[in-house]
Amino acid sequence: MSNIFAELTGTHPTRESWLVEGAAKLADRFSLAPRPHCVSVGFPRLRGRGSRADGQTWTPSESEDTRHHVFISPAVSDAPRALLILLHEMIHCSAPMPADPASDPHDAEFVALAASCGLIAPWTHAKASPDTLTILATLARELGPYPHGALHPKRIATGGTRLRLWQCACPRPVKVRVASDDFQATCNRCNHPFVRAA
Repeated sequence: MSNIFAELTGTHPTRESWLVEGAAKLADRFSLAPRPHCVSVGFPRLRGRGSRADGQTWTPSESEDTRHHVFISPAVSDAPRALLILLHEMIHCSAPMPADPASDPHDAEFVALAASCGLIAPWTHAKASPDTLTILATLARELGPYPHGALHPKRIATGGTRLRLWQCACPRPVKVRVASDDFQATCNRCNHPFVRAA
């Protein structure tokens, strides 16, 4: 079994070891000076309804060990793409920290450093110039296969709410949702019972 695993993973037994070496190569190639960080694979937290990021960096103020924590989405299995996302996140680890942690992490200092590494707008996404993409492809070949199979989570149908909508007889009815088919209550404004609306 170990021989099969070695064939699948190449020189790296885990995706984290691949990413750690990739981060070191990126820092060296693009002259980055990242602050202490760790790199792993994980689904990023959502920022806004339905937003999906391919990578995310948590700041030292958000971690117990006061390091940056970088995550590459498990939906990404293409090695050069993983390195491009990692480069974007390594720039977050290298750019000066904003004075206000709630400020935009893609500020002018991030943009200047990203542009010097060959990244291009929009700055919230990992996009790069053709020259930088060529460099990343070369680094990916040096690292060997990215030992990760992409995950494609299926959306779970919720089937809607189980709460029933009830309303009173007011001109602007009071609406309530109740988990019961039997709701015996009276509105204090119009003194009429609530009736099932949906």
